[in-house]
Amino acid sequence: MAIIGTFGEFAHAACSHFMKPEKIINPITACIQQQLGHLKQNIDSVFTCWKEKVEPKITEQSTIIEATLSRIQKSIETECSDAASSTVALFVLPSLASLSNGQIEMMRRLAKVDIAEVNQKWPGTCDIIQLGTIQGIAFAHSKEVNPERKTLFYFLGNNGFWEQRVYELLEVHRHTGVDIFCYNYRGTGGNTQFPLTDKALIDDGAMQVRNILLQGVSPRKILLYGKSLGAGVAAEIAGLLEDENISVNVGSETGFRSLAAVIAHVTKDIPLLGPKCAPIAHEYGWRLHPEAVLTKLKGHLIIVDNKQDGLIPPAISFGTAVDEAKPSLQLRSITRIEMNDREYEREAQAVRDPHTRPLSMQEREELYAAIRQVLA
Repeated sequence: MAIIGTFGEFAHAACSHFMKPEKIINPITACIQQQLGHLKQNIDSVFTCWKEKVEPKITEQSTIIEATLSRIQKSIETECSDAASSTVALFVLPSLASLSNGQIEMMRRLAKVDIAEVNQKWPGTCDIIQLGTIQGIAFAHSKEVNPERKTLFYFLGNNGFWEQRVYELLEVHRHTGVDIFCYNYRGTGGNTQFPLTDKALIDDGAMQVRNILLQGVSPRKILLYGKSLGAGVAAEIAGLLEDENISVNVGSETGFRSLAAVIAHVTKDIPLLGPKCAPIAHEYGWRLHPEAVLTKLKGHLIIVDNKQDGLIPPAISFGTAVDEAKPSLQLRSITRIEMNDREYEREAQAVRDPHTRPLSMQEREELYAAIRQVLA
């Protein structure tokens, strides 16, 4: 019994020693803390590696991807915008597509025959000229340039080509004594490039005028004369030059107050789409607005109007815009010529639209006199 009692006491004493909480928890805690320290080191190592190596690569790739997507988006937007502008250009300027390459070549061959005949009768009068990418025709009395050289730039209608105007321009040249320059618009009549907006037509025209100004011709001896669309281009160029304190003279034959007004008038009967055509043209860069530059102009102005015009009726004509703006105009003079030769009109009505009909002999004589007076 003594032995059993002694063993029991020993066991109780041993259990009491080893079952103390701190004897068990402290080693475990130390072990956990050690493992947590190793884990933290590993996490710090991974995080450092991420920051130094992985994250920069991801950022770099993200930047590349974003830039690529941006370029793709801009390319798509540009392509869509160019396509829309091209469609509007073909609508506004049908001469861009009205003739095939074969027809253009034939037209030029016939024009060269006309030019040869002109030069045979009046030697050295007529030449085909090239300025940049655009080709045109020039009528000159002399190759010498002086400040008093009277010069007329003729800006074509929206479906016109200089090749079809050789004899018409010759008559102006012979009856007025002015030198004449007439170019096909960019992209028309075999000219390269394509006018995505009307700014291309204005810039090309301004280049033609500046080329003559650089030769020493006085601005007061220059007349920018345009028909229909060309009248709008001529007025816009004159306004652009006024911004540089260069005042030239302007001639407008059956011109409009704004391209938007003409498009709205032409498309007014088209269901649904009609009212949207003018804003679409404006959005894609076809914004000719001669009325807006009227108050800038300081030279002489010649206006040729046709009140029977169905395409550009009086309400939207350049002449009406001039009448409305008279109190604020700075023009040196305004000469009005009305296309009212009724006998000629009756003869021409069967075959010609009032907007495109040429001037009668009587009306041409009035125009020749006005040109001589303006450039005197």
